Amino acid sequence: MDRLRYQRALSYYRIGGTVRFGPWDLIEFISGRPVYPEQIITNTQRTLTKQELARFLCVSVRTVEHLIQTHGLWRRCVGRLVRFRVGDVLSQLAISFRVQARATTSTEPP
Repeated sequence: MDRLRYQRALSYYRIGGTVRFGPWDLIEFISGRPVYPEQIITNTQRTLTKQELARFLCVSVRTVEHLIQTHGLWRRCVGRLVRFRVGDVLSQLAISFRVQARATTSTEPP
């Protein structure tokens, strides 16, 4: 995985100093066809609590709080509760945190 990441053959996300791979990126790498998160995650309208979002991203709650403060992670406040819509999180991940794989010119797998 590290070799593929260093060669930029596989897209990844840099979140809070850690590297994460989206399952859609792995499927795209293996199949050679574009795959979008919405094809895997069926309910992008679902809202998550801070703890659920941390579990979803495989990071700590403290990292989620840091992302809110430093990157303005999109959230919705419902009274005192903070909620994150899955579709918003996926969009912001793609815009702010994704490191795109280089386009390969050969048809052979890496």
